[in-house]
Amino acid sequence: MDGVLTKIHEFQMALNTNMKEMSTLVDLDNWWNNAEVLNRVVKWMLYKQCQFNEIVHENNKGYSTDTQGVIRVGDDCVYPFTGI
Repeated sequence: MDGVLTKIHEFQMALNTNMKEMSTLVDLDNWWNNAEVLNRVVKWMLYKQCQFNEIVHENNKGYSTDTQGVIRVGDDCVYPFTGI
């Protein structure tokens, strides 16, 4: 386990120094129930006016598809670099 923690620490240090703009960390322990985690990734990817309203689960209650949720990211969601 110490080796894994060391690798995670090394990766975080690299993010904080020379790769901060080229990569981002996603907390896999929290993204599945917190749309804000994914919204930070969307913002990092430079999408404009985009925000997930919720997380839809493919394994709802074990093996069922989530039929209650509808993913929306906003009517004005755009990627400003389309066509470059």
